[in-house]
Amino acid sequence: MFAKSRHGTLVSAGCWVLLLVSLFIVNIDDSSATMETPKGFSLELIQKFSSKASPMYQANLTDKKRYDYMINLSHKRSFRLGSKSLYQVMKYTNRTQTHPTFATPPVFTTLDSIFMISLKVGTPPVPLYLDLDTGSYLSWIQCSGCLRCFDIKNGPYEYFKSNTFEWVHCDHPLCIPKKCSSEQKCVYENRYLDGDRTSGILSKDNFLMYSKSTRAEVTVPNMYFGCGLNNVISFGPIMDGPLNDISGILAMGDGPQSFLSQIHPSDSRRRFSYCINHWNRPNKTKSFLKFGVDAIPPRGSNLKTTPLNPDVYYYVNLIDISFQGVRLRLPPNTFQRRPDGSGGFFVDTGTPVTYIVRSAYNPLKARINQFFSKFKLQPQGNYCYSLPSAGFRNFPSVTFHFEGADFNPWPEAIFEVLHDRFCLNIHPADGNEGILGSLIQSDHLFLHDLESKELHFTRADCRRDNY
Repeated sequence: MFAKSRHGTLVSAGCWVLLLVSLFIVNIDDSSATMETPKGFSLELIQKFSSKASPMYQANLTDKKRYDYMINLSHKRSFRLGSKSLYQVMKYTNRTQTHPTFATPPVFTTLDSIFMISLKVGTPPVPLYLDLDTGSYLSWIQCSGCLRCFDIKNGPYEYFKSNTFEWVHCDHPLCIPKKCSSEQKCVYENRYLDGDRTSGILSKDNFLMYSKSTRAEVTVPNMYFGCGLNNVISFGPIMDGPLNDISGILAMGDGPQSFLSQIHPSDSRRRFSYCINHWNRPNKTKSFLKFGVDAIPPRGSNLKTTPLNPDVYYYVNLIDISFQGVRLRLPPNTFQRRPDGSGGFFVDTGTPVTYIVRSAYNPLKARINQFFSKFKLQPQGNYCYSLPSAGFRNFPSVTFHFEGADFNPWPEAIFEVLHDRFCLNIHPADGNEGILGSLIQSDHLFLHDLESKELHFTRADCRRDNY
């Protein structure tokens, strides 16, 4: 099932294939046969720019500069997610197309998600940071011996020092399609329209993570991931910031290869939840990503429910938007997905800003401008307004009408107060897809239940320990 040599010759340069990887199967390796995936655990969500637990944290940055970083990250990520969606459309419209054949000019730095996770990989365990990405199927880590590499403070993962590391053979039934290296190892590749890409060998090893709920390290044995050997991508540093500490991506998409699917024990539901603290709240507590039984909300939670349509991303059916309780009365197909897979509206924790199509953004922005004109507030740029006084909080409400449930973000999450101004956390989308970003999800409990295909949410005080 696996290659004869565990640490043989690496894949040659230029070996590119689709991003398709193997399902997780427990107890394949005798070295971890006694290990079982825990029924529930909770991991800290580390915000890159505002959390002191982040290796990218810079104490001398102002809130405005941190916010600027989040806006830039949002624009980059929304384009990247759009490129993945466009790839799906291209497959639909051209059945012979195996990957995008064109690329736009690359931008400065990837910094793909606003959140990262701290974990350890291998035996003995090596500490790493990975980007948390709800829009990816495949977790991958840059490995030692990479032919094209991005800078990492502590270097690539030295897989050959791990006693539990294994390459995956291309004859493995879950290596789809059967793409092989010269040594018959399963090859993966992920390309983006912005020119970034990663490829390498499908591998497996043990993942160790510190769990809030158990107050101890939990081991997820035999985790399948891409061992990145050709990586044309960059995670930093930003300007004069610290050296990059991010080694790759922890995939939280709905595909069978994702981290979420691999940790799913047979006797519990595939679900995860989170409650995000506002990023610049003084003395804010930590935010956590919860799995399995840990994701069950506290008793008495007044959850709202809307259908969840996981397909590449976590799509929801957005019907209309209201401003100050009055509907915009947008055409019914404004947020609908098309038969070719384009369009739609999805929930994403990695993108700070919320994006809506321009046909919805323009009437919403017109009403926002009209509302603030009575306070004689002048726009500052495209999304910001002058702050008349430090205590000004006369912000209007915006409601997202999902199928069967209304989402009412806190006004202070829709409008970001920054010293002498405040800024709208809703921007127009460049394409025809919308994204519910993490900023306006602040102080809400979100529960993704992939078994029932439902998204549950409610307002919550995310500073409370039980969230």
